[in-house]
Amino acid sequence: MSYFQSQFEGGAIPVLQKAMAFHEARHTLLARNIANASTPGYRPTDLNEGDFQNLLLQAVRNRDAGHLRSFQLPESEAFGTDAQGHLLVKADPTPTREGQVRHDGNSFNPEREMSFLADNALAHERATQLLAGSFRTLELAIRGRA
Repeated sequence: MSYFQSQFEGGAIPVLQKAMAFHEARHTLLARNIANASTPGYRPTDLNEGDFQNLLLQAVRNRDAGHLRSFQLPESEAFGTDAQGHLLVKADPTPTREGQVRHDGNSFNPEREMSFLADNALAHERATQLLAGSFRTLELAIRGRA
């Protein structure tokens, strides 16, 4: 396996790409929660970050133990990958964080949802910065400079 192939199949790059895709999908749901703040009967939904992180950990362990030649996210009830390896959210997001239900049946809590959105944005930014660092390292290797 070449150095470059090892970086794209065995390094941090595929893990960070999946993490970024998860946070992008979660951001969409959290933004939808905020957009439906005044929709009667609306229940906020979210993706289970713990379940996704457990899948990532399992995929890294399988790859590192030599069970798989490259990084592959295991299929689960909620997550999977398409033929090109892109993250798929297979299950419907689950209603979460049941708060106090208002008179219109909506359980939206603006402070809580904005906090989740900010935390998710920070996690996405962290993954983006780490991925950018990996690409800078590859660029230096290609140019032959340290």
